[in-house]
Amino acid sequence: ADLDPIHNITLIDQEAKTQNEVNIGLSYLVDISDHNDDSSNIEQFTKLRESASPVDTAALDSFFDQLPPIPLSHLVGSWNGGFFDTGHPNGDFMKDISWIGKDFFSVDHVDPVIIERDGTRQSWGKWGLASLKEIVFRGQVTSAMIYDDQPVIDYFRLVDDKTVAGIMEGKKLNGPFYFYLTRP
Repeated sequence: ADLDPIHNITLIDQEAKTQNEVNIGLSYLVDISDHNDDSSNIEQFTKLRESASPVDTAALDSFFDQLPPIPLSHLVGSWNGGFFDTGHPNGDFMKDISWIGKDFFSVDHVDPVIIERDGTRQSWGKWGLASLKEIVFRGQVTSAMIYDDQPVIDYFRLVDDKTVAGIMEGKKLNGPFYFYLTRP
């Protein structure tokens, strides 16, 4: 593992993995089927998502931190997106551009900002592309999306096999932005 001194994160070498360890970190093994029936996670997620008032970021941090990691390969595909109402200014921005999700074509090719325009799903195109890496985040190996053209990283954890919780962090953001992805 290599240490990135600027961000104080550990980057895990994907090349060193054996076939049984593809897309899983050095300190965890994930079998998504173990979490498919975890109704507690989805109940907590639904309560936070459907909150009538702004959600406290401490509650979102606690929820995120107790979720299991997600293998990079599980993210490949198209995902619908939404965000938790915390009062973060990025929420209004996402509404303004009609953000609806992310498209993961492969681990090395992600379109991070998919919008709805004229009834179709398409790339917003203004934030470039991204790639996925495993990074130690809050003491746990976590799937992360690193933007090519922005000082932004999205971290992902598994809610269930069709739902992912995310935290977006970046130098130009006003603190963490909490979002989620669901399989269409």
